[in-house]
Parts: sequence; structure tokens; C-alpha cells
Amino acid sequence: AFITMKLLKTALRLLLFSPIVTNGLLLLLALLYAIATFTEHQQSTEVARRWFYNNPAIYILLFLGCINLCGILFSRKYFNWKKAGMLIFHFSFFFILAGAWITYNHGYEGRMHIREGESASRIFDNQNNYRSVPFNIYLKDFMIHRYPGSQSPSSFESSIRITGTDGQEKNALLSMNKVIYQDGYRIYQSSYDPDEKGSVLLVNYDPYGALISYIGYGLMFLGILWLLLSRESRFGQLNAKLKQRTCTLLFIGLSTTLSAQNYSSHTPSASHAAKFGELSIQCPSGRIEPVNTYASKLVRKICRTTSFNQLTAEQVVLGIMLYPDFWNKIPLITIENTEVHQLLSTKNDKLSYADFFNTAGEYKLQQHIEAIYNRQPKERTRFDKDLLKLDEKINILFALQHGELLSLFPLKGDEKNKWFSPGDNLTKFSGQDSLFVSRIFPIYINEVDRSIKNGNWQPVEEVLDMIKTYQKAQSPELVMDPRKTKAEIIYNRLNIFGRSAIFYLAFSTILLLLSILYTLTPTTFIRNLIRACVCSIITIFIFQSAGIALRWYISGQAPWSNAYESMVYVAWCGVFAGLFFLRRSALTFGLSGLLAGFILLVSNFNFMDPEITPLVPVLKSPWLMFHVAIIMASYGFFGMSFLLSLFSMISDIVLPENKKKYLFKPKIQEFRIMNEMSLIVGLCLLSAGTFLGAIWANESWGRYWGWDPKETWALITMLVYAFVVHSHMIKSLRNNWAFNAMVLIAFASVLMTYFGVNYYLSGLHSYGKSDTPGILNIIYAGYTIVLGIIILGYRRRQTRNIEKKHYTEQVSI
Repeated sequence: AFITMKLLKTALRLLLFSPIVTNGLLLLLALLYAIATFTEHQQSTEVARRWFYNNPAIYILLFLGCINLCGILFSRKYFNWKKAGMLIFHFSFFFILAGAWITYNHGYEGRMHIREGESASRIFDNQNNYRSVPFNIYLKDFMIHRYPGSQSPSSFESSIRITGTDGQEKNALLSMNKVIYQDGYRIYQSSYDPDEKGSVLLVNYDPYGALISYIGYGLMFLGILWLLLSRESRFGQLNAKLKQRTCTLLFIGLSTTLSAQNYSSHTPSASHAAKFGELSIQCPSGRIEPVNTYASKLVRKICRTTSFNQLTAEQVVLGIMLYPDFWNKIPLITIENTEVHQLLSTKNDKLSYADFFNTAGEYKLQQHIEAIYNRQPKERTRFDKDLLKLDEKINILFALQHGELLSLFPLKGDEKNKWFSPGDNLTKFSGQDSLFVSRIFPIYINEVDRSIKNGNWQPVEEVLDMIKTYQKAQSPELVMDPRKTKAEIIYNRLNIFGRSAIFYLAFSTILLLLSILYTLTPTTFIRNLIRACVCSIITIFIFQSAGIALRWYISGQAPWSNAYESMVYVAWCGVFAGLFFLRRSALTFGLSGLLAGFILLVSNFNFMDPEITPLVPVLKSPWLMFHVAIIMASYGFFGMSFLLSLFSMISDIVLPENKKKYLFKPKIQEFRIMNEMSLIVGLCLLSAGTFLGAIWANESWGRYWGWDPKETWALITMLVYAFVVHSHMIKSLRNNWAFNAMVLIAFASVLMTYFGVNYYLSGLHSYGKSDTPGILNIIYAGYTIVLGIIILGYRRRQTRNIEKKHYTEQVSI
């Protein structure tokens, strides 16, 4: 009995007061949720819910975590005014969990399906059980608004009449991201019937849980601000330590130019092509954009670059339309797959359009393409997908030669606001419009041919002006504003983010080397060079910021709504994070620039599509700007912490035990402090951004959390970094090697959240498993190297400890 009581007391003491239990619970929850996402992917959402998300054991773990947190706060005497920010932040989770518990047990939601001209007063849950609601909804009309000339919905809305419990009626227009409140219920637009004659609404009832959860969110945001501004918080203490110290990065950008051949007799002049690029055109997604942008996309798909042998995209497109026989023999198409070379019996890296046809004019890939389309998408191999992409390039060249793909002519009064190409069926046009549309482009092509030969471009430009006048007359509301057209052309030509990548990498590498050299041999000359590099990186940062602002102005929406834009923004956030520590460490700022350079370099690889695309209805919300921006900013801080830990660990391994390492050791300690500060800021931003997403979800479609893989991995990343941030409370994890190893491994959760979920798991935020780019395999190789560095660092630490022990024994003898 005595031993049992001792064990119980020890267990109770651990449960209440041990930070090991806190951190252990964080890692255990992260592991369970990670297993749940893969279970959901392999089995079903219901299986994952039953075994993990709604499992009582998970609730017990959360409850034990709350008890442990209260015990630690009490035992360490954190209940005082100086620790108010930390207390508010941590206790906010109690409110959030309590609100979620009340919502789960006392709230409910269901779907209400209504056809036009009909009414409904009951809802169905996921098991098709129904319950009545105290109001009646009559659907007067359901409407879908599409992007011009596209089948993609811009928005969909239901015109309804609601009859409440008091018998009063009110008319309302319900749409995505617009909520209607009635008798304590919230009504959301969810989806619609395929024939567009019926609407599916989501009805949510949660009178108490939402209020408590929102109080928790408010306390969380207040706590974050308090934590970051207070001198008594962990962040404030680290900042004070950093102020007591004084501290003042490798890739040389190589540019190659292709040798220019003489295409002057088969392409228009660059000046005229630029004016052709100012025309408005409708792309397949429905967006109205300059021909310059559209031609760049077409040439990028064919050649993998937006230019060819110093010819602009507009020159290439016009040349293909003017002289197909000449351009059919030009090797435009890049081939990387060796199996394709074997199939076509070629060895050249670039092939021409003519190489895909035999002497009889038969398409060499025809039988293979037909066989691929007869297979299910999930059965297609990587070779099949490469062949389909190759076939798309051939189709683009074929369509351009036949006057297709250039939707330049709007049809006035068309219900879908569709624009037509010269090679399309133009029978919908009538009268003078039909005459103009059918003749103007052949006239333009002939005039361009004549101008190439005689050098007089005035007649051609007059024809261009006629096309512009026609566009404005037929569709004045869709034709691009000339100011936006010029802005977009400037944006395209500057290639802001591609150039920023090269300059970031170059100057950051130099700054890294100079900072290390200055630590070992400080001179005024090196210090001045460091200042020049810092100013250069800040200039590039301003240049990148201007690019983001310009893209925002052009698109009319926050530029972080797709994979390409989010990577550009993360790179920007990485440098922004480095600015926080610029006064303390130029080397750290160089690391942030190096991070931004690599991210921008990857974003400009061919698998990332830089196209500006219209937003789907669900993303047309002001919450998008805040939710995504804050989460992406956290990735920037986590990325900088990753590089700081990597640099620190490599330095510890490479530098010998001599005077040089002695001189560099204080810098390693400063990196540790800045690393912790960066982690705290990143964790605060990730927490705020994740729960802002929950608020957005609740305000837009009636639920905080759907356990979508992206949501779950964002939570896993929060738990993992919470463990790292609180690891200083555990004595055995306070050493530099353990800390750096945890930071390096933790960043894998960010990569999984950003890349892994998007490309390997299915869900609302996924880009599609079938489109996984091979370049992502670099991540595996990179982390293999990182794990090797961690092992080497551990062995070096063990060797140093043995040597230290041996030295101590010798001194004592």
C-alpha cells in the first residue's frame, strides 16, 4: 500500500506539474492526428472520425493537457500581472475547447434542399435524419453568375422568402460568404443542383458555443499582442538578452543567353509586336487580359520560357500564324523524358512541330494518345502524363496556325459574354459585325506580312486600332483599362520575382561570406562591403514588394490565392522576418535573403503556374486576405529558424576546436536567441492564422473545423512547434544540438502542410495527386542531408563530451 501511494503521488505530481507531460501530450496529439489524416486518405472520413477525431480518448488527452497546464502555471507562480499576456494566451484555449464542446453537444446543422417554386421547413443531417426548423424558406429563383466566356462560376445565389415563427415574411438574397440570420439559426448558401434549378442550403444552430469560442479567439489575439510587446514574456526576455550582445550569406547567379538566329524575315518587329500585345483578349478561364500575358502563357507551355531566342512571345505567336511552314521546322518543344525520345527515335533535346509527323503526314503519337484517354486517370503512368502534355503543345501550335486560341472579338449581347477567335465558327455574328470579324484578321495578317517586307508599319497599326475600337464598342465593360494593360505588360516584362531570386541568392551569399570573414578578421573595408550588401538586399526587397503590389493592382485581389502567389508571399515574409534582426545580425538577414531566393527560384520552375486566375466563389471573402497572409507569414519565420539552426549546426561540425571557433561561439549563442524569438513569432502567427480560418469557415459555411487534411496538418504544425518553443522547460533539451535538431525536424511539418497535403493527399485544399511535380523529390534528398547533419552533430557533441571528461580527469589526477 505504501509503494502504491508513492507511485500514485509521483504520477499525480508528474501529471500536474511536469512539463515533460505537457510536451509529451503535444507530440502524442500531433502523431495521432497525422495518423488520422492518412487513415482518412486510405479509408474514409467516417473511419478517421470514429477512430481519431471523435474518439473519447482524444478528449481525455485534451482534458489532461488542460489540467497539466493549470498545474504548471500554479507551481511556477505565473499568476501575476507581469505574466498576464502569457496567461491570457494559454487560457484562451480553454474557452475555445469549451465552446467547441458545447457546439458539439448542443449545436446541430443540416442541409436543406429546395427546388425553384418550392418551400421547405426541415433539414437533413449527414445520416439523412431530419428535424424541423421554426421557419419556412421558399426558393423564388436560383442564379449562377459565370466569368465571361467561361463555365467557371463567379458566384451563385438564391433569392428566397423566409416566413418566421411570428408569421412575418422577409425577402433575402443568399450567396456564398453571405449569411442570413433567422430565429437563432444561421442560413448559408452551400451548393446547387446540376440543372441549376435547385439550391442546397446549410442551416446551423449554435446559440451558446459560438459565443464562448469567439471569446476564446478574442483572448488569443489579445494574448499574442501582449506576449510580443511585453518585456516580461519569454519573447521580451530573449529580446533583452539579445540587446546585451553585439553582432554584426551562396549561390552565384549565372545567366545564359541563347544565340539569336535571324528570324527578322519571318517575324514582325518587336515594336509592333508590343503594340499587338496591348490588345485585350479573353483567356479560357474567362479573364480579360492583354495579348502580351496570353501569348507569354502559350509560349511558356511550348518552350518552357516566355521568349525564344531573344524573340518576345508576341513575335513568336504572330510568326507561327504568318509563316507556319517556316516555324514548323524550328525546334521549339523541349523534351526531357527519355522514353519519348525512344518513341520518336530522336536524340535532340528540342523538337520541331514537323518532327511529330511522318512523311505521309500522320501524327506519330495518335495511337498512344488514344490509348491513354481510354485508361482511367488513376491508371495513367508518368510517361502517359508526359505524352498528354506533349500532345497539348502540338495542339497549341496547330490551333495557332489555324487562327484559333486568340479570342479577340466580343459578341455584343451574348449571354455568356463569350469572345471569339478568327478561326472559330463566326455565324453568331450578323450584319456589319459579321463582315468585320470575318475579314479584319486576315487583312491584319496580310498587312503584317507586307510590313515585314517593306518596313512600313503604319498601315498595320491602323488595323490594330480598328480592332481596339471594335472591342470597346462591343464590350466596353470588359475591355481592360489602358492603365491596367500597361501595368500588366510592365509586370510581365520586368519578371520581378525571377530576377529577385537571382539577386537575393547572389547578394545573400556574398553577405554570408563577408559576415563570417568579418567575425574572424574584422576590418573597416569588410564592414563597408557588408553594409553595401545589406542595402542591396533591402533594395531587392522593395523591388519584390512593388511586384506584389503591382500584381494585386492588376488582379484586383490579394495575391496569395494559389500555389505560385503563396510561395512569392512566403519569400517576402522570410526577408521581412530577417529585417527584425538586421540591427543585431547582418548574417541572419543574409540567411533570410537566401531563403527568399531559393523559394522564388522554386516558384519560377515550370511546374508552378504564374497565371493570374479568377477566384472561385468560396474564396471571395475578405477573410481570405487575413487568414492566408498570416499563415504564410508564419512560414517565413519558421523558414528563417530552419536556416539559423542549419547554419549553427554546420558551423559547430566544421569549425575546429581552436581560436576561430572560440571567436565564432558567441555568434552561435546569438543565433540561438534569435532563433527562439523567430519561433515564438511564427507560432503566434500560425495560431492566429489557423483560428482566423476557423472564424472564416464558421462565418461562410457554418462550421469551424471540418478535419480537412490541410486544416489537420496546420494543427499538427502548431502542436509540433509548440513542443519546440516549450522545450526549454525540459533540462535535457536545453543544449544547442537538441534545440537545432528539433527545429530542423519540425520544419518538415511545414513542408508537409504546404506541399504534402496539396499534392499527396485529397481534400478541399489539394491541387491533385495526379499532378504531383517530380521536382518535389528534392525535398526528400534535402531532408536526407539534414538528417545526416543532425547525426554528425550528435557524434561531434559526444566526442567533445568524452574529451571534456578525459580532460577533467587528467586535471584532477
